[in-house]
Amino acid sequence: SSSSSSSSSSSTQIRYIDAGANLLDSMYQGTYHSKPRHEPDLDIVLRRAYDKGVHTVISLAGTIKESEELIELIHDLDDNSDSRQEEEEGGEEEKEKVVNAVQVFGTVGVHPTRCAEVFADAVFEEKSATGDDDDDDSAASPSSYIPKTEQQQNEIIQQLIDLALQNNNNDNNNNNKSSSSSGTTTNIVAIGECGLDYARLHFCPKDIQQLGLRAQLQVARATKLPLYLHNRESGDDLYGILLEYRDQWRMTSSSDGGGGDGDDDDDGDGDGGDDDNGTIRGIVHSFDESLEIANKFLSLGLYIGINGCSLKTTQNLEVVKQLPLDRLILETDCPWCDIRPSHAGAKHVRTSFPTKKDKQYTRELGSGSGADDDGKGDGDGFCVK
Repeated sequence: SSSSSSSSSSSTQIRYIDAGANLLDSMYQGTYHSKPRHEPDLDIVLRRAYDKGVHTVISLAGTIKESEELIELIHDLDDNSDSRQEEEEGGEEEKEKVVNAVQVFGTVGVHPTRCAEVFADAVFEEKSATGDDDDDDSAASPSSYIPKTEQQQNEIIQQLIDLALQNNNNDNNNNNKSSSSSGTTTNIVAIGECGLDYARLHFCPKDIQQLGLRAQLQVARATKLPLYLHNRESGDDLYGILLEYRDQWRMTSSSDGGGGDGDDDDDGDGDGGDDDNGTIRGIVHSFDESLEIANKFLSLGLYIGINGCSLKTTQNLEVVKQLPLDRLILETDCPWCDIRPSHAGAKHVRTSFPTKKDKQYTRELGSGSGADDDGKGDGDGFCVK
């Protein structure tokens, strides 16, 4: 994506990276809870973000299918950015039409609440002998899950590896994207969103979540990419699995003479989400647990990502205040995890933006080119509330 300066941006403007967004969410296509409300407006959202200083976004995937869709979205955004750059070379009149674009990167992985869809097969109870088929919801709910066979698991792992590596070694001529040590462009920057979520076990049981996490740790090791980790009410178990992973890596590295898989690793980037000191590269995003759990993750070398969900309660605020600044990562998890008026963190918010409810929102209002029913407009554009 284009990284040249915007004519509307001040040279002293702080530039931000949103380390966690969900650009595949249907809201950016104008659909809310399966109800269409307005035309797709992701391009407008990204334009507003750029104008406010957000020049880089890491978008997250939750399944293999979403990983594929995210890669396609990133390619489309890069192609559109290249087209605008070509227009810029056409003359002064066309230069004014050029809108600089946010750099969008992505992850490849399976969210813990989606692991049952990918790493297991559902088992359904037989319908009642009474022949009462009215309870469709009950009939459609699996009674348990059986892990896929070892061969199937290995195929899934390889599929994720291929998705990450092939799209970091493609024939992308965009020289503004970051480059790996091999000189190739990198669209995929982490494995995830993976981890554990014990707050929503109705979507996926613990054993299948842990199976999916361990599989994706193998993907991280094979691709040498950092981890993008999810944690909800599961901090001790997540720490335990990651500690086991780190210790296994150290043993393997030691037996291989320090290279892990036999490769030289003198650049300090490490292999499989680990650096040469045996710490784990990655981020525990949307953190909302105790300081004790945070310190456990920090001891592994991980960073802590915070958003509105990290600032809901006074206890959350006390935890965030005690985290080292050089290990904090900012993210939005948009269009979710905003800071709401009821949150303890709301009192610290000093900025506000004009908003419209989804039923009242239009692309014209979002871009700042239209006026609302009261004849009022906003040059920066309205956001959806």
